[in-house]
Amino acid sequence: SNPVDDYTCIEVMSAKELMKVIANIPHPYRAVFNLNAILGYTHKEIGIMLNISTNTSKSRLSRARNIIQRKYFNLYSIADTSTTCELASA
Repeated sequence: SNPVDDYTCIEVMSAKELMKVIANIPHPYRAVFNLNAILGYTHKEIGIMLNISTNTSKSRLSRARNIIQRKYFNLYSIADTSTTCELASA
């Protein structure tokens, strides 16, 4: 079966693979991803820390997730990129 059907991207990717993907995300997106998805800060808190708007924080998190999803599909050679992959709740 397609691994996306059974697991989230993070569950399927090893920690090492995930850290490598995150490390290669452009800094503005990586910073927001780390602060929100890993450290649990809200978009409002991130906005204050990074001197950006709440909407910019949300946009950067979305772009970071899209980058991770594309890397995931490339890593596992999944042709159907219409399948979504939940990484973390916003």
